Amino acid sequence: MAQGKYGSPSWWFLVAGFNMLANKLQDLRYKVTSLLEQTDGGGDSWQEHTPTGVAMLEVSQDGAYFDTTAGNVHDAMSAQPGGLGPQSAARVATLGYEGMAIGSRFIGVQGAYNHEYEVLGSVGKLQRANVGYKVSGQIDEGVILHTTTAPETADANTEASSVDNTTVPQRAIPITSSSVADLITCPVPHGLTVGDTVLISGHAGSTPSINSEQTVATVPSTTTFTVATDITVGGTGGSFVRGETNQGGVAYLEWTNLTLGGHSGALVTIRHSVNNSTFVDLVAMTSATAARGAERKTVAGEVRRYTAQAVDFQGAGSPSMTYLAGVARN
Repeated sequence: MAQGKYGSPSWWFLVAGFNMLANKLQDLRYKVTSLLEQTDGGGDSWQEHTPTGVAMLEVSQDGAYFDTTAGNVHDAMSAQPGGLGPQSAARVATLGYEGMAIGSRFIGVQGAYNHEYEVLGSVGKLQRANVGYKVSGQIDEGVILHTTTAPETADANTEASSVDNTTVPQRAIPITSSSVADLITCPVPHGLTVGDTVLISGHAGSTPSINSEQTVATVPSTTTFTVATDITVGGTGGSFVRGETNQGGVAYLEWTNLTLGGHSGALVTIRHSVNNSTFVDLVAMTSATAARGAERKTVAGEVRRYTAQAVDFQGAGSPSMTYLAGVARN
C-alpha cells in the first residue's frame, strides 16, 4: 500500500450517497472533537468537564464554485425531495485524503447531521460556495474495499485484490523478549485478545524462529501474551502488527448511483478470509433499491486477516451500481 504525501487530487467526501466534494474546491478541512459536559457544581473552585463518550466530525469546504449538478453538493443541500435537510435523520458520512483506491484509509461516521451552505456571488466573477458539516457519532477509521471509480454492471467481487490487514498502515508494537513459556513481553500495551493473529518480524535468537504469523493463545496481562508455537529458546527484539482481530468492527456502504434495470435490488456483502483463498461472508448490507444512499453496520467477533467485498444483483436485467465499500476494525 502506498504511503507518503498526498495532494488535492486525493480528496473525496460522501454523505448519504451524495458526492459532497464541491467543484474546484480550494480548501477541505476536517476536525474530530470529543464532546465534553461541564460537571462542576457547588463548592468546586475550578471548572470540571467530563467526556460524554460522543465524538463529532466537522468538515468544511471553502472557495468552491457554485454547481447544481445532480447528486452533488447543491443538490444535496437544496432541501428538494431527496435532499439532506439539516438534522432530518442520522446520516452516514465518509471521506478520505489518500485517494479512492482499494486499501486506502477512510474516515467514517454515522450520527446526527447538520450543515451550513453559503453561496457567494460577486460582480464579474463566477458564483462560489462555502459549506460546513457536523456529524455526531462514533468515528471509525477503515480501509476501502471497493471504489466509486469502478461501477459494477454484473455480479462481482474484489477477492483478487483483497486487503491484507498486516499491510494496512498501523502502529507496529515492539517486542522486548520471548521465553520458553511461549510468552511474548512488550514494553507497551499490545491491545490483543485470544484468537487474534499477529505477524512478527525482526525477532532474534528464539528457537524456533517466531518471525511469521502467530496465533495468540492467552493474554496474561496488557503487556504480555502467549503464542501457540512451542518456544524452546527465548529471543529478543522485533515487533508485530495485527492480522486477524476478534473485537468486531464496522462495515460501510455508500452508493452514488444505482440503476436496477429490472433487478429487485443490489446486495453488497463484506467478506473475509484466513488464507486469502477461501472467503466467507462477514456481514451483508441491506439490499439497495434507491438511486443513492448509505449504510453503516456493526460486526461482532472475528474479522479475519484478509477482507474483500461482493455485489449480487438480485433478479435479471441490465444493472449498474457506483459505490464505496469499506471496513473498520475495532
